[in-house]
Parts: sequence; structure tokens; C-alpha cells
Amino acid sequence: MQNDLGPLPIDHRDFLLNREVKDMPPIAFKAYILLLCEMWENGPLPHNTEKLAEYAGVSHTIFINKIWGWIDP
Repeated sequence: MQNDLGPLPIDHRDFLLNREVKDMPPIAFKAYILLLCEMWENGPLPHNTEKLAEYAGVSHTIFINKIWGWIDP
């Protein structure tokens, strides 16, 4: 762990009650969680879709075509 904030406080109800998150396709949900974790560990995310794709573990093309519209409508 790189920060002094402790474990990432994820409450399952936040996902179950949020229709936009609940309806995400699996690849977008995975990217969302990975980006939340990256942000928790290292601070604000960059405004660079290539770097965000890298954090999400997918190609830039997949990130733009299948994920970006779900996490930043």
C-alpha cells in the first residue's frame, strides 16, 4: 500500500444501488474498479486515455470503443 489512507473503502451497496454501474458490461466494470484502485493508491488519474487504458489493462482501442463511454458518459 502506497498511501496512509488504509484499505480502499468499497461498499457493495454503492454498486448494487447505482444503476449506471450495475448495468456496465463486465469489461467496463473491471476497468472502473481498476481505475478506482489506481486513483486510491496514486492520486488523481491523468487526462490521457492511453494511460487510463494501460491502468485498465486493455488496449487503447478497446478502452475507447468499449469502456470510455461507460465510465465517462
